Amino acid sequence: MEYLDKLIIGFLLFLITSIFTYLFKMRQLYAVSPKLFKITPISEKGSLCEVIIFNKGNQVEEQIYLDLDSELKLELLASSCSGIKLDKSALSINRLHKGEEASALLLVENGVIDYSKLLRLTSKDTTGKIFKTLNDIQPNYAKLFLYIVLFISIFPGLHYGTKGYELYQSHRANTELQKIYNLGWSNLSGYYSSDLKKSYSKQEFPVYFLEVNQEESALMFEAYNKTAIPFEITINGKFRKEKDYRYFKNIPISPMSKTNFTIPVPKKIDQEIKYEYEFSFKFGNEYLHRITYVYSH
Repeated sequence: MEYLDKLIIGFLLFLITSIFTYLFKMRQLYAVSPKLFKITPISEKGSLCEVIIFNKGNQVEEQIYLDLDSELKLELLASSCSGIKLDKSALSINRLHKGEEASALLLVENGVIDYSKLLRLTSKDTTGKIFKTLNDIQPNYAKLFLYIVLFISIFPGLHYGTKGYELYQSHRANTELQKIYNLGWSNLSGYYSSDLKKSYSKQEFPVYFLEVNQEESALMFEAYNKTAIPFEITINGKFRKEKDYRYFKNIPISPMSKTNFTIPVPKKIDQEIKYEYEFSFKFGNEYLHRITYVYSH
């Protein structure tokens, strides 16, 4: 199963990388004429039209030409960059870097420029697309794909990030409480940062395993309450079946006192066994849960 998971993850990474590489190399050269001014003081019958050329791709576009209707009488009045030129009925641009755009303001003496008057858009390496409105201009596909992947990855990332942080905290607690960990206790991160621990020394724990009771097939423990308030211990055998309460126990302990208790095991102690018990501590407003004790023989 672990091999299959790695295979699936590897395939997904390969697929995402391949799609992103393809989209990154895709050329996205677009043109649109979004604005028309029919009334202008510089011409009685003419109109002012804006033409914008976009390079939405990730490659530099060179030798760009936008062919306009040859029947139009045109004059270039202004542009957003010095590289734009008007040669009869064609706009030309030397170069547009990735993500750049260039606009030209044209005076049309005998009509207007709209979607139908923009005939052909080309560059040295591609043929572009002409759109009717600015809203039709398509975003950078590589960036869009990356944003989608990142958005989809947020929730798994948060999940596994949380899991990773919990594992780190658990490892840190097990390392700091090495003596307790070596005695069979684990998942100590909650206890390590709790108020309950403040009443015990670095390598002390409220519960100690004493011995095996062979006659009762049970494990004997001793619990110490070194605090000034009562606390409660709940033990649950992780192997316990539903409604089988033989391996479930609840033990209240008074302040500054100790008590002994036993936990039964399903098989005889003289057999090779390994059982896990889940301990929870209720201390004031604190609730420390899922601290694990493993008995192996």
